[in-house]
Amino acid sequence: VLFVIILFFSGKDMQRIVSSWILYLSRQNEITHFDQERLIKLLHFSQLADKSSALPHIIEGNISFERQDLSHAINSYKIASTIDNQNAYALNNLATTCFETGDFNNALQFQQDAARINPNNAIIYYNLGIYLAEKGDIEDAVIAFKEGSYIDPNWFSPHVQLASLYIQMQNFELA
Repeated sequence: VLFVIILFFSGKDMQRIVSSWILYLSRQNEITHFDQERLIKLLHFSQLADKSSALPHIIEGNISFERQDLSHAINSYKIASTIDNQNAYALNNLATTCFETGDFNNALQFQQDAARINPNNAIIYYNLGIYLAEKGDIEDAVIAFKEGSYIDPNWFSPHVQLASLYIQMQNFELA
């Protein structure tokens, strides 16, 4: 019965219906393996229904990252950022996945792109600080963590990282 009803919807209507199900399933606190498989099938259907939407690729990348299938996650995030080259979330997730694989140069480049696109996101600046610190660029890491703490002063993680870097720099009064 559901299949017959769906046939009466346009492509965009179908995309909205599938997107609603995808968002519902992806925001559950605990997604079982079975639900992940259903979600992936919905994502593939959604990708076919609307090739201009980056969201299904981002969600598929998130599932792949969670499953530690990092090469598939990277591919999904790259597709999403190709579809929407102004999608800071796709770039942030791509950077995080590259970082996890040890590809620090690409992680840093993608994170800098994400910060350029969305300069008001504390998580993006926090991750940028992590990658800069890993590279050994402590001064720029401090700047990134400060930016993250200015954007969201109640989030403690950038403050903790700043204190750690200040101790590393032996600037104890700022730590």
